[in-house]
Amino acid sequence: MDVGCGWGSLLLHAAKHYGVEAVGVTLAREQARWVERAVGEAGLTDRVKVVISDYRDFNDPAGFDKAASISMAEHVGVKNLPVYMGSVFRNLRPGGVYMHHTITLRPNTPYPVWTPFSLKYVFPNGELQTIVQVLAAAAEAGFEVRDVENLREHYTITLGHWVKRLEANRDKAIALIGEVSYRIFRLYIAAATMSFKDGVTALDQCLLLKPLAGGRSGLPLTRNDWYD
Repeated sequence: MDVGCGWGSLLLHAAKHYGVEAVGVTLAREQARWVERAVGEAGLTDRVKVVISDYRDFNDPAGFDKAASISMAEHVGVKNLPVYMGSVFRNLRPGGVYMHHTITLRPNTPYPVWTPFSLKYVFPNGELQTIVQVLAAAAEAGFEVRDVENLREHYTITLGHWVKRLEANRDKAIALIGEVSYRIFRLYIAAATMSFKDGVTALDQCLLLKPLAGGRSGLPLTRNDWYD
């Protein structure tokens, strides 16, 4: 299960390279149509489907072995995060694991001064959480926290690649969205890069477990075992 599946990249990659049966959950109808078209072109209609649903309403009685959420929580906000975690927990089978991937705000730190700009022009109603709030909401839902990894420096590099590609395709971008939107996103990426470099924001991946009966995890003992 991919909650907030975006343009379906994770769904397609997992089905193509690992043979999984995957379900994407989204409210964005345009993105859902895009994903359905890409799934058909890849010949994966028997393994991948997209459901248009609010995460609070989505319920699969069979449940899932794995779940992921890639930068969806920033759109959920602090208040709704416990409900969000509870929805993922409900849709996992016992022993299922959930990868929660999200941008976080450094604890005890005010929002960057450019936040009003971002809220108005880039991410309306977006709200970052701290890693403390993320883990507290996960625990409240019933998850056991198994691993937390901060990829802040990696994301700084990623942002650098994004802006280089944007600038290299400046004329195409402006033709699609106009010069004002192009300049807005160029400025936003610059501000975000500074925020990650300074450590005001981070990119955290949390591996969360829905325990089996008796508290058993069923997980390998080390990170090396996970990756192998």
